[in-house]
Amino acid sequence: MRYTYLLRSVAQHLCSTVRWYDQNLQLKEMHRYDLDIHDEDITAYLLHQESIRNCPLDMPLFFSVDEKLVGCTIHTRDGFFLLGPVRFQINLNINCKIQSKTPSEVSNLYASLPFSHVSLFCEDIRLLFNVGRTGDENEPFLDENTLLEKNCKQESTFDDAMPSLYKKIFENVENNVSHNPYSHEKRQVAAIRNGNTDTLAEILDESFPGRYGQLSDDPLTQEIYIGIVATTLASRAAIEGGVHPEIAFCLSDITIRKLSECSNIRSVQDITRQMQIEYASLVHELKEGNEKPIRNRENPHITKCKDYVFSHLHGKLTVSEIATSIGLEENYLSSLFKQNEGVSLSSYIVQEKIKLAKKMLLYFDYSYIEISNYLGFASQSHFGQNFKKVTGMTPRAFRDTYAGEHGMIQPKK
Repeated sequence: MRYTYLLRSVAQHLCSTVRWYDQNLQLKEMHRYDLDIHDEDITAYLLHQESIRNCPLDMPLFFSVDEKLVGCTIHTRDGFFLLGPVRFQINLNINCKIQSKTPSEVSNLYASLPFSHVSLFCEDIRLLFNVGRTGDENEPFLDENTLLEKNCKQESTFDDAMPSLYKKIFENVENNVSHNPYSHEKRQVAAIRNGNTDTLAEILDESFPGRYGQLSDDPLTQEIYIGIVATTLASRAAIEGGVHPEIAFCLSDITIRKLSECSNIRSVQDITRQMQIEYASLVHELKEGNEKPIRNRENPHITKCKDYVFSHLHGKLTVSEIATSIGLEENYLSSLFKQNEGVSLSSYIVQEKIKLAKKMLLYFDYSYIEISNYLGFASQSHFGQNFKKVTGMTPRAFRDTYAGEHGMIQPKK
């Protein structure tokens, strides 16, 4: 079986190196993400380790080098794959620990590698391991939980945390140390939920007594963890304010990935602040577009209807199609939607398409006809008419007015 394309894709995905050896330790293929990364000496040392050479066929083996670099070996019937080394921001507490003879070389390589993500690492390992398996009871596919359980120590439990909890409380009392005020956090969340961008900006600029809890000994990791917590709180507040959960969760995913890629504290703080403002802006945009109060937002039929609209904005969409998909009669759905949302379903569909069109105009270089076709309008003219009806501007005027604020690349004509 040829693995060339698969190995090349994994190397790019992990931003690392993937090697394929035969049973005699002869290199068959190597694919490297960054040609400037030199790990040959460390790799040669790893190949002489008994644990690497004798990895079982039924389970990939994680290993750490000086508890800094992480790699994995996957044995097959005719050889084995060697993934890595890679660098993580968290300690996986890997069972197989290898001590190098050149710690300085390991440290230099560690500093030169970009951070990888544990979930992507596991995903690629499972891909290479499962590709030759049948998935039946004799050769079951490997899942991520089993992979981590077999390779990482699961020593810590919640009971272990309790002594540390009370020790920390006593230390804080003795040293007169307190966390950031809960009231400050509540006001941030309320500002996002209500779409008050100006109020939120003022709150974020405030100084307060106390400090954020210590989540990591590393200052950069500490700031990233704080950013992740802030993202979680902001996304939930935005959903409570009316933002569609899928939009909120996608923005959360993107933000956390951006945070994990940061190499300095200032970048983390900037991304966290921008994220919070963006969530408040999404709520503000919703409230501006809803002149009448929205009632009974939790009606299950309305929720299903909105979810269907959100998932089918990229094409022609009719009330009849939506009614059929959620099992309601068309006239009943139209009446129910108008009663609960204060706007007709057909108008809501157009509004949601125009919201997406605004983002496409601001953040991408799609031409007007491409946006029109993507969103299922009858023609570019039809798209322009609906866009102006909703926003008061033509698509061109909107792009010319606001695109510069978002650093958009030069659009197509």
